[in-house]
Amino acid sequence: MNSPVVEHLEEWHASLSQLADFPSLEAKAEQIGLLNQIETALARLKMCEEHGIFPAAWICVLPPEINPEFPQPFYPEYRIVCDRESDEPQHWEEVRFEKRGS
Repeated sequence: MNSPVVEHLEEWHASLSQLADFPSLEAKAEQIGLLNQIETALARLKMCEEHGIFPAAWICVLPPEINPEFPQPFYPEYRIVCDRESDEPQHWEEVRFEKRGS
């Protein structure tokens, strides 16, 4: 079930999508930009609701690690693994995320 905010944004998007007459090309471009922003906001809100991400949620952003021993540009890869209660990396299994990873 969508929150009232999501429903309101969907209704607003639908009503704005119905507009066809614009006084200028710039007004039409602004309209398209606003519709894109609403679509982005809706996608983010729905994702947050689906995964229980709320304002009090703890979120960790991994830093772009820079190692001076490696030639630049160096692009690190972070991996999330299930360690299977072992300290031996050969027993670990990389966690695959839906629609991500190889």
